[in-house]
Amino acid sequence: MIRKKVTITDPNGLHARPVAMLARRVRDFQADTRLITAKGTVEAGDLFAVLGCEVLCGEEIEVECQGSEEEEALAAVLEILQGDS
Repeated sequence: MIRKKVTITDPNGLHARPVAMLARRVRDFQADTRLITAKGTVEAGDLFAVLGCEVLCGEEIEVECQGSEEEEALAAVLEILQGDS
């Protein structure tokens, strides 16, 4: 299992577009991927659960991946979360 903290930089926080991209992308890997937020831990592939966390710009969250492709999954998730979509 690997974890990495990331600060959300998109002025709109985690809104529908990056969350949809995230939910689709995590399905490409043999890894369970979760986001740990102030409101709890959710599966990264669950669009509505991630949106329900209402993560705002400037908030720090943690990404947790576990599985045979955990490193690849983490890199893909970080690419989406650190972009300004």
